[in-house]
Amino acid sequence: MPGAGQHEPIVRELFDSDAVAVSEFSCPGRPCICPEEAASGLEIVLPRRGAFIRRNHHGQVFADPTRALFFEAGDSYEIRHPIAKPDVSTVISLKDRFIGEAGLRSGTKRKGYFDCGSIRLNAWSGARHFRLLSLLKSSDNSTTFESEEQIQLLVNEILLLWRNQRGSGLHPARRNKEITFERNQEIVSRTIRFLNENYCCETALGQIANAVGCSVFHLCRIFKSHTGRTIHRHLGELRLQAALRLLRESDTGLTYIALDLGYSSHSHFTSQFSRAVGMTPQAYRQNW
Repeated sequence: MPGAGQHEPIVRELFDSDAVAVSEFSCPGRPCICPEEAASGLEIVLPRRGAFIRRNHHGQVFADPTRALFFEAGDSYEIRHPIAKPDVSTVISLKDRFIGEAGLRSGTKRKGYFDCGSIRLNAWSGARHFRLLSLLKSSDNSTTFESEEQIQLLVNEILLLWRNQRGSGLHPARRNKEITFERNQEIVSRTIRFLNENYCCETALGQIANAVGCSVFHLCRIFKSHTGRTIHRHLGELRLQAALRLLRESDTGLTYIALDLGYSSHSHFTSQFSRAVGMTPQAYRQNW
């Protein structure tokens, strides 16, 4: 993500080859609205802590750990920080060799390689993301065969999700009047912000609806229409992504992680995690 001087971020290079480069981008979360910038190359950005809003010609997206964002070379965008807290993202820069090998084709100058600004991630892509980070941050692993293979697998997973979600109607409300669409989009953004700030707490639909200023019925309808998933599913994904990170970056006990993230019990956490990732939290921590 360019514009380093504007955001005062910390950028840490994790990997570099003739096909891809990987870096860690830590932003302090200020100013609230950053000056317009332009991407310097083709990048996939994976938020893993915190959240921000990115607006470009594809529209506005609330970026949190449940999404992957695409940045095209020369594409202008604006970043907003509705939550005044630092955010950390993994940035994967795709070079010409990888673009050619992956069979990506550029469309018009405005549309670029990707016909959307972001996609939804799943638990498996999140698990692969954090496994890759562990490999890259361990000593003498940044140039190993395994690290490069994991980068390729992660990007391939994201590209597969992108191809599967193309034309899936993430924004069917475009059929309505523009003012209605923008208002609904703002409600959805406020909802995602509320979930990011409160995913560790018990909450109810009525509480969320009151916080964003609309009825429960309307909120459920437009959230699914604009994001392609239910509010409950998004909340679960936020908790799961946080669990993936904590399991890799801390030695905190599983019971403490479960309760701190809002799961009702250790067994409930294990059940939900195993169903989404395909292995228990303990197996993920030890073997991944």
